Amino acid sequence: MFVTVAAADGRAEGLPVEGSTAIADLLSLAASLFGLDPSSAALVHNQTPLNPALTLDAAGVKDGDMLLIMNAAPPAPAPAPAPAMQSGGLGAGAVAGGGGAGAGGLGGIDFGSLLGGGGG
Repeated sequence: MFVTVAAADGRAEGLPVEGSTAIADLLSLAASLFGLDPSSAALVHNQTPLNPALTLDAAGVKDGDMLLIMNAAPPAPAPAPAPAMQSGGLGAGAVAGGGGAGAGGLGGIDFGSLLGGGGG
């Protein structure tokens, strides 16, 4: 059979292969043709990455099909750490509900009166 391997940059190579060819072998060959590292490349057929452990026949690749070779997605970056609390923010009284007018530095809001506790 004959398949075409294309790269994202538009280059393409037609390759005569057997259906019994392992995808890992074709990937290695195609990666060398396109100057990619085979350990970080993948072959895609009909928008589905091909399993390197399968053969072309087992993966459903047919004569005349086109495969895309591309760099596999890099691992997702680790999430950024949460920013540290800066001093001068909410006071302990405001966080706990405060006790009276102006407690905790929230512009004079009396949390005690909102909760029915009286105050100010």
